[in-house]
Amino acid sequence: MRVLTWEQFGRWLERVYVVVMLVGLTQGPVLQLWWSGARAEGLPVKTAIVATYLALQLPAVFIFAYQRFTPRLLRGPIGALVAFVFWLIITTAWATLSSHTIVEVLSLATTCVAGLYLAVRFSVVDKMILICTAMQICVVWSYIAIQREWSESVGPFGEWIGIYYNRNSLAPVASVGALSALVLLWITIRNKVWPLGIGITLLLVDIVVFDVFVLLKTESETALYGGAIAIGSWLLISGWLALHQRGISTRILTSVWMTVAAIVFSLPWILVFGVKSMGGFLERFGIGGREGLWVLSHDGFLEKPWFGWGWMSAWETPNFLPRELWNWQRDIAGPWSHSSFYDILLGGGLVAVALFVGLMLWTMVHHASQLPLMHVGQTYTMFCLFVLFSSTQESFLVGNHFLMVIFIAGLFGPVFDSAVRTGVIAGPRTAG
Repeated sequence: MRVLTWEQFGRWLERVYVVVMLVGLTQGPVLQLWWSGARAEGLPVKTAIVATYLALQLPAVFIFAYQRFTPRLLRGPIGALVAFVFWLIITTAWATLSSHTIVEVLSLATTCVAGLYLAVRFSVVDKMILICTAMQICVVWSYIAIQREWSESVGPFGEWIGIYYNRNSLAPVASVGALSALVLLWITIRNKVWPLGIGITLLLVDIVVFDVFVLLKTESETALYGGAIAIGSWLLISGWLALHQRGISTRILTSVWMTVAAIVFSLPWILVFGVKSMGGFLERFGIGGREGLWVLSHDGFLEKPWFGWGWMSAWETPNFLPRELWNWQRDIAGPWSHSSFYDILLGGGLVAVALFVGLMLWTMVHHASQLPLMHVGQTYTMFCLFVLFSSTQESFLVGNHFLMVIFIAGLFGPVFDSAVRTGVIAGPRTAG
């Protein structure tokens, strides 16, 4: 009988921790825990919720802090991320509600480190297994809640909500679960690990079908279209890699890749700046419906275009909105723009936009150079695009959210993969 060593036991324990962290950062389970208690006992829960998110991510921060990095690695794309987050910290100085901004920006910094931890500690295959496992726990949990008719598990129009209080919170969980299962299915079929692979293949097919079924029942078009864009990007990059293997000039392919990437990453900004004319167009596809909030965000940005209002601060102060809209926004719409791109514009102004775009371009250049050398490296780009598209409609690029963890892990996965492969850092990863 094979006995686990302490090192192997520690690695399995770490995997369990990552699954728990991701489940918690989908936010539904944490909100269920504290909001249920608040209803029963009248407890203030905001501080408890933030503390719970912090507790979930602190082990990742500590483990990442013990990684040994060379100065060269820190000066690359990681330096660009540090500059972006540091600028948002600086906005606390002039934020309209600095006490709120400092909590939000420190939460963002913590979640970014959690994403870097996931990127450096696990291979792409391990990441997919952990993400898929965490998403299935949440999807099944929500399915049980719906079948047992838990309070608020189904929306007023029959849309599935599960444990999330909002269909647009359950939908990305189901979509990410299906996408990660598809990646694992492709790896299993390609590697042809038979006969064990037959059972794994059938299990993964069941997961994909179940997650897509739940996604459709949420009636959330944003996550559905985001998943389609993610799959399309996977296929395009796979074709790009096939051409590379046939000897097509790397310089030509990289130029094409960067052109396509620039177009894709510019689309969200075109969306937010053209919101006044695109509302009807979006509604035809079942997305949008937030144009009023975006117009207010756009006008607020024009008031403080260079440095912004302070990270996530504008919607928390009456100075931002006309008095007649204040109660409506706080009670119904929520204290955010329902678009991460407007959150960046409002929170840090054009300086934050420049830093964010610089981060995207730097990491995409790295993606293009490393894709031919990585095992299923297109997975990273696929998940980045999914999160970016979804963030045009929701505020997902924030602290304490699992999509931010996946986004950062996707951006920096190739960076750490190449660093481990070349011996710049020592990684505890398995192969792949």
